[in-house]
Amino acid sequence: MINCHDFLVDLPYPPVEITEYNTYYATLISGVFAGPGSETTAITQYTAHNFFTFVQPQITEAYQCIISVELLHLNLLGNLIRDLGLPPKFLTYETNQYWNGSYPVYAYELRPILLTGMEGELLMSNKNPQAVSLIKTSIDTI
Repeated sequence: MINCHDFLVDLPYPPVEITEYNTYYATLISGVFAGPGSETTAITQYTAHNFFTFVQPQITEAYQCIISVELLHLNLLGNLIRDLGLPPKFLTYETNQYWNGSYPVYAYELRPILLTGMEGELLMSNKNPQAVSLIKTSIDTI
Protein backbone atom coordinates (compact mmCIF):
# COMPACT_ATOMS: atom_id res chain seq x y z
CA MET A 1 0.00 0.00 0.00
CA ILE A 2 1.30 3.44 -0.96
CA ASN A 3 1.59 6.18 1.65
CA CYS A 4 0.06 9.35 0.20
CA HIS A 5 2.39 11.47 2.34
CA ASP A 6 5.15 10.36 -0.05
CA PHE A 7 3.49 12.58 -2.67
CA LEU A 8 3.72 15.72 -0.56
CA VAL A 9 6.69 18.01 -0.40
CA ASP A 10 7.62 18.37 3.25
CA LEU A 11 7.59 22.16 3.12
CA PRO A 12 4.86 24.54 4.21
CA TYR A 13 2.95 26.47 1.61
CA PRO A 14 4.09 30.08 1.55
CA PRO A 15 2.01 32.30 3.78
CA VAL A 16 -0.49 34.51 2.00
CA GLU A 17 -1.48 37.76 3.66
CA ILE A 18 -4.32 39.53 1.95
CA THR A 19 -4.98 43.04 3.22
CA GLU A 20 -7.60 44.05 0.66
CA TYR A 21 -9.67 42.70 -2.17
CA ASN A 22 -7.98 42.58 -5.54
CA THR A 23 -10.27 41.14 -8.19
CA TYR A 24 -7.57 41.59 -10.85
CA TYR A 25 -5.37 39.06 -9.04
CA ALA A 26 -8.36 36.80 -8.42
CA THR A 27 -9.12 36.95 -12.15
CA LEU A 28 -5.54 35.90 -13.01
CA ILE A 29 -5.67 33.01 -10.56
CA SER A 30 -9.05 31.81 -11.84
CA GLY A 31 -7.45 30.27 -14.93
CA VAL A 32 -5.21 28.12 -12.73
CA PHE A 33 -8.29 27.18 -10.69
CA ALA A 34 -10.62 26.20 -13.55
CA GLY A 35 -9.12 26.88 -16.98
CA PRO A 36 -8.04 24.36 -19.61
CA GLY A 37 -4.73 23.55 -17.85
CA SER A 38 -6.06 24.01 -14.33
CA GLU A 39 -6.22 22.12 -11.07
CA THR A 40 -9.83 21.23 -11.92
CA THR A 41 -8.67 19.76 -15.22
CA ALA A 42 -5.86 17.84 -13.51
CA ILE A 43 -8.23 16.31 -10.94
CA THR A 44 -10.68 15.30 -13.66
CA GLN A 45 -7.98 13.91 -15.95
CA TYR A 46 -6.32 11.88 -13.19
CA THR A 47 -9.72 10.54 -12.11
CA ALA A 48 -10.64 9.52 -15.68
CA HIS A 49 -7.25 7.88 -16.22
CA ASN A 50 -7.46 6.08 -12.90
CA PHE A 51 -10.23 3.88 -14.32
CA PHE A 52 -7.67 2.40 -16.74
CA THR A 53 -4.62 1.98 -14.49
CA PHE A 54 -5.93 -1.17 -12.81
CA VAL A 55 -3.35 -3.22 -14.76
CA GLN A 56 -0.75 -1.67 -12.44
CA PRO A 57 -2.32 -1.43 -8.95
CA GLN A 58 0.54 0.70 -7.61
CA ILE A 59 -0.16 3.30 -10.30
CA THR A 60 -3.84 3.26 -9.38
CA GLU A 61 -2.90 3.93 -5.75
CA ALA A 62 -0.42 6.63 -6.75
CA TYR A 63 -3.04 8.36 -8.89
CA GLN A 64 -5.47 8.36 -5.96
CA CYS A 65 -2.81 10.09 -3.87
CA ILE A 66 -2.04 12.57 -6.65
CA ILE A 67 -5.74 13.38 -6.95
CA SER A 68 -5.87 14.20 -3.23
CA VAL A 69 -2.88 16.54 -3.56
CA GLU A 70 -4.47 18.26 -6.56
CA LEU A 71 -7.68 18.68 -4.55
CA LEU A 72 -5.67 20.38 -1.80
CA HIS A 73 -4.27 22.79 -4.43
CA LEU A 74 -7.76 23.43 -5.77
CA ASN A 75 -9.00 24.29 -2.27
CA LEU A 76 -6.07 26.64 -1.63
CA LEU A 77 -6.68 28.45 -4.92
CA GLY A 78 -10.44 28.65 -4.33
CA ASN A 79 -9.89 30.17 -0.89
CA LEU A 80 -7.41 32.65 -2.36
CA ILE A 81 -9.85 33.71 -5.10
CA ARG A 82 -12.56 34.17 -2.46
CA ASP A 83 -10.25 36.14 -0.16
CA LEU A 84 -9.27 38.38 -3.08
CA GLY A 85 -12.92 39.28 -3.61
CA LEU A 86 -14.42 36.98 -6.23
CA PRO A 87 -16.54 33.88 -5.70
CA PRO A 88 -14.58 30.79 -6.73
CA LYS A 89 -16.43 29.38 -9.73
CA PHE A 90 -15.46 26.75 -12.23
CA LEU A 91 -14.70 29.33 -14.85
CA THR A 92 -11.89 31.54 -16.04
CA TYR A 93 -12.86 35.10 -15.19
CA GLU A 94 -10.51 36.48 -17.86
CA THR A 95 -12.58 34.93 -20.63
CA ASN A 96 -15.80 34.26 -18.68
CA GLN A 97 -15.59 30.69 -19.97
CA TYR A 98 -16.83 27.93 -17.71
CA TRP A 99 -14.78 24.78 -17.26
CA ASN A 100 -15.92 21.89 -19.44
CA GLY A 101 -15.24 18.22 -19.91
CA SER A 102 -13.32 18.70 -23.14
CA TYR A 103 -10.33 20.10 -21.22
CA PRO A 104 -8.87 16.82 -19.91
CA VAL A 105 -6.91 14.61 -22.24
CA TYR A 106 -8.63 11.24 -22.24
CA ALA A 107 -6.30 8.27 -22.57
CA TYR A 108 -7.13 4.60 -22.11
CA GLU A 109 -3.79 2.80 -22.14
CA LEU A 110 -1.02 3.03 -19.59
CA ARG A 111 1.71 4.69 -21.69
CA PRO A 112 -0.47 7.55 -23.01
CA ILE A 113 -1.97 7.97 -19.53
CA LEU A 114 1.46 8.44 -17.96
CA LEU A 115 2.66 10.73 -20.75
CA THR A 116 -0.37 13.01 -20.56
CA GLY A 117 0.00 13.16 -16.78
CA MET A 118 3.60 14.32 -17.10
CA GLU A 119 2.71 16.82 -19.84
CA GLY A 120 -0.10 18.23 -17.70
CA GLU A 121 2.20 18.71 -14.73
CA LEU A 122 4.74 20.50 -16.93
CA LEU A 123 1.99 22.77 -18.25
CA MET A 124 0.88 23.63 -14.71
CA SER A 125 4.44 24.29 -13.57
CA ASN A 126 4.74 26.83 -16.38
CA LYS A 127 1.28 28.35 -15.86
CA ASN A 128 1.64 29.19 -12.16
CA PRO A 129 4.81 31.28 -12.63
CA GLN A 130 3.07 33.17 -15.46
CA ALA A 131 0.26 34.23 -13.11
CA VAL A 132 2.78 35.12 -10.39
CA SER A 133 4.84 37.11 -12.89
CA LEU A 134 1.78 39.10 -14.02
CA ILE A 135 0.92 39.89 -10.42
CA LYS A 136 4.51 40.94 -9.64
CA THR A 137 4.59 43.12 -12.75
CA SER A 138 1.41 44.91 -11.72
CA ILE A 139 2.84 45.45 -8.20
CA ASP A 140 6.05 46.87 -9.66
CA THR A 141 4.07 49.46 -11.62
CA ILE A 142 2.41 50.80 -8.48
